[in-house]
This record gives sequence, structure tokens and C-alpha cells, in this order.
Amino acid sequence: LVESLEEDFGILQQALACVRNSDRLARLMLIALKLGNTMNAGGESGKDVVAITLNSLLKLQEAKAFDKKTSVLQYLVTIIEKNDKDILKVSNDLLPALKAERIMLK
Repeated sequence: LVESLEEDFGILQQALACVRNSDRLARLMLIALKLGNTMNAGGESGKDVVAITLNSLLKLQEAKAFDKKTSVLQYLVTIIEKNDKDILKVSNDLLPALKAERIMLK
């Protein structure tokens, strides 16, 4: 049991490190944040948001872009394809995190 916990802890540490150290993921999140701030520019506060929540990331597929047909997620990918295709390789940076999917914390 202890060995299993130590192994799981090591896997979680590797997963967190790959997420924290991924330059591509950081650039992706920055573009998503800027896109969200642009979309919300007409909001009441008039201030840019400085962080993005997991919940808002999940909503990118549901929310529609300016043309009411394209999802915001599809539009985000289009922006990235035009400006920084290297970001599309972000999944390569996160391969160690796949091992952490099976770990259940209680």
C-alpha cells in the first residue's frame, strides 16, 4: 500500500511538473484569456480578467463566436493556427500527465 501511494505521488508530481513547465500550455492559456477579455469587453466592469477558470475552459465548446455558428473553441484554434502553430503540439508536453488520469484521490 505504501509503495503504491509513493508511486502514485511520483506520477502526480511528474504530471504537475509537465503542466507547470509547459511553455505551450502557458501560451495557449494566455491566448484563451485574451480572447475571453476581448469577448467580454462590453461587460459592466470594463476591466480585464487576469485568470481563467476550468469551468470557463469547458464552456469554450458551447459558447458561440461572432458568427453564431463557430464555437469559441474552434475560433481559438483558428487564431492559434494562424499565429503560433507550435502551440498545437501542447499535448506532447502533457504526455506524463496521462498517467495521472487513473489516480483517484480521496
